[in-house]
Amino acid sequence: MTLEMQAVGQGFEFSAAAARIAALRESVYNWPVEAGFLGAVGEIVMVLSSPRSGSSLLASVLRRTDQVMNFQGAITPFLGMADLRYPVSGDTDALEARHASLAPWLEPYLAQECGYPLDRLESQADRDQFAIDLAIRLCMQWPDIAFGIEEVRSATNHALDETVRDFGWSDGEFRDPKLFHALLIRRLRPIYPELNPYLYDIDAAMIRDLMPDAPVVVTLPSGRFVEMPPLITIRPWRRATTADLRSKPLVMKTVANTFRMPFLSALFPSARMRVMHLTRSVAGSANGMYDGWMHAGFWAAHIVDGDLAIPGYSDRFPDWGRHWWKFGLFPGWQAHRASSPVDIAAAHWRTCHETILEWLAAHPGQAADSIRVHGEDFLDNPHKKAGTLARIADWLGVGMDEGLSYAAENDLPLQLATVKPAPQRWRKRYDELAHILKDPRNGDLMVRLGYDPDPETW
Repeated sequence: MTLEMQAVGQGFEFSAAAARIAALRESVYNWPVEAGFLGAVGEIVMVLSSPRSGSSLLASVLRRTDQVMNFQGAITPFLGMADLRYPVSGDTDALEARHASLAPWLEPYLAQECGYPLDRLESQADRDQFAIDLAIRLCMQWPDIAFGIEEVRSATNHALDETVRDFGWSDGEFRDPKLFHALLIRRLRPIYPELNPYLYDIDAAMIRDLMPDAPVVVTLPSGRFVEMPPLITIRPWRRATTADLRSKPLVMKTVANTFRMPFLSALFPSARMRVMHLTRSVAGSANGMYDGWMHAGFWAAHIVDGDLAIPGYSDRFPDWGRHWWKFGLFPGWQAHRASSPVDIAAAHWRTCHETILEWLAAHPGQAADSIRVHGEDFLDNPHKKAGTLARIADWLGVGMDEGLSYAAENDLPLQLATVKPAPQRWRKRYDELAHILKDPRNGDLMVRLGYDPDPETW
């Protein structure tokens, strides 16, 4: 079915969403957060990469263990509510140390999100905390909607009961966040009809089965996003304690963090900073980004100043293609307002990895303590996945517990993917990618990243 584009609402004030979230944090259902969060974190693991390199799937694996801490999603939504995004903070996604002056404002948001997953909801208090976390996430995903905690709490309880009654979950079990969110949205839509399930990272067939009345329509939630579609689905979460913060690494995965390292170093002043450099070939990354440019999602966080004239995008999608950039604003993006999606993707890939290499060269201590992971070994090669995860676990200083072992031995649900990964899937688009494979800038950088110079091996 052809998707109809419906743009809604311009000029939303983030202060409204921020006020709603602040009220939710004060709810009797919310467990108190640890004071002094930013100063208490002892170790940060930065997963740095270019887009479409497997970082979302890797992060979902690391969220399966309580040996490390994570955020439920990217920190970008919280930065957005603090106006630490284009165009207020600058003309790209980059942030400098001076931007950390907003740390007191950011701290309670990050403290609320930091923790590790719960496999079970053993009590009503667990359910209530999950409802608070869901309501906060909904406020970021749909900033124009005034969600009520009692409505979200009731829908959460009903959706959890449905998983037991209709889908074979045991009482208290939490098995599948995508199915749960589909049931939650089905419960909430009669109250909040603006909710669009098709903007979530949920299979469209599941949505059609559970919500056949939902119109197949792509909507921009507001003139500015707080969270960028495809919207994430979250799990029940255990808040990190002070002991956790001091003893466990906090893993942060957001591609734009590649350009925020000075800011993040200043934001967590006491933390040991470690870098996991996740790579993927220019062919694989560009192919995935091309799919994203053609997908109804992955928009950057703000309408860019001036018109875009990207062939095959701006003309193909006139409702959004003239004003909405994709995959974030990397330094130098302005020079590509009229470039092809493939050329933009190659430039984005180069800028990310050159920035990572420059940061490590300027911080030799972090470089010596870093690890490089080829995304192909994790994303496309099941024979290498287990060994790659074991190497990552060893570098993190954690054991291959039940959650990590399960991930090593089994296929996991895709995360924010447009097409299922497969070895050298980019070859189906060889003719469109051929010129970037021959570009010496890309070939030289591939060699620096540890790849064979022959594209046939990528």
